[in-house]
Amino acid sequence: MSKEIRDKKDELEIAELNGLYDKIHSLWEARFIEASQSANPDFETRKIYPNLLRTIEEKNSELLYCYRLPISFFHKKGLMQQMANICTIGWTPNFKSLSEKGLV
Repeated sequence: MSKEIRDKKDELEIAELNGLYDKIHSLWEARFIEASQSANPDFETRKIYPNLLRTIEEKNSELLYCYRLPISFFHKKGLMQQMANICTIGWTPNFKSLSEKGLV
């Protein structure tokens, strides 16, 4: 879906898509920082994934609402997964180093 939006080259839709990525990243980042600073970061970061899926569903028609894009919470969960696939976000405390080593 994001490729289709970018291919159309509608700057307003692209800006909304980029804003959506930013919002999802921000939701992840708050949880990641909290988990990283906990007494058991390995355990706590594993909880981020299901928590973030739930939050995307809950915030779908509020914070994550899109005015221009017909994008459901299923698509938004896919955007989250895309970010995880390129290691912009992750589910372990050391997800960045695992990516650099080619382990993800």
